Amino acid sequence: MKLVTLKITTSQRGDYVPPQAGDTAITAAEENIILDSVEKISPESQNPDDEDTMELTTEAHLSVDSSGRYTIAYEESELSGMEGTKTTITFLDNDRGILTILREGTVNATLVLQKGKFHTGLYETPVMPLDITTMTYKLENKITENGGYATADYSLRIGGVTTTRTQLTIQVTEQHSEAFV
Repeated sequence: MKLVTLKITTSQRGDYVPPQAGDTAITAAEENIILDSVEKISPESQNPDDEDTMELTTEAHLSVDSSGRYTIAYEESELSGMEGTKTTITFLDNDRGILTILREGTVNATLVLQKGKFHTGLYETPVMPLDITTMTYKLENKITENGGYATADYSLRIGGVTTTRTQLTIQVTEQHSEAFV
């Protein structure tokens, strides 16, 4: 396990697309509860043309197991709005076309990103669990044991109500310890 510097940049914009696979029918009252809960956990722009960019730089642990599964794990901070949550990013060396992001703690969610595919996961809010659906348009993964980057362009639909288009960049840099003379 290596200690690395992880820089994650996300750019989101409201993107009202037609219903996607995995959407569920909900009542107007449920929609208001969901929107209120989602805004408290991950605020979104009210104007679909506005772009919201967030950058997080933190220490993380990078490991590769004997089966070639890469794991990058870090603790979320107050800045991300998910303090008390551990985020784990995983992928297989021989199948870099699937990236899984798992959050556990104050926020629980599973996102699966795979180019050209819909994936439905679960997003647990303080009010209720919601289905989340991702549709990935582009995914490139150049992360190795020595660092690298991954980028993804995807739509995220929460509870069949809120849709955002996200540009994600994950940059991993090896930390080098310096000897004192």
